[in-house]
Amino acid sequence: MIFEINGKELLCSFILDYSDNCLSQDECKSFFELMRSNSAVKKSTESNISVKKMLKKLPEVKARSSFDRKMAASFAIELERETIEANRKNLAKRLTVR
Repeated sequence: MIFEINGKELLCSFILDYSDNCLSQDECKSFFELMRSNSAVKKSTESNISVKKMLKKLPEVKARSSFDRKMAASFAIELERETIEANRKNLAKRLTVR
């Protein structure tokens, strides 16, 4: 399958790959030349890198150990409510048809 990528998506992809150190040597050289010639690309790349650095500095947040159990119970209650409501509607339809 062939996908068409417009210029903005390709540029964003290059910036992200550069930030993640995923470019080949040739791609990296080309990207450096692009950054030298285009200040907007350079500024965008630098801001992307600084945001990644700031995000890495944030403390890690973990869910409580009981989170999974509480979410499962919450989903089960919601499913039960939806089932009861669907049964009421079906029953009402059956009663009105007869």
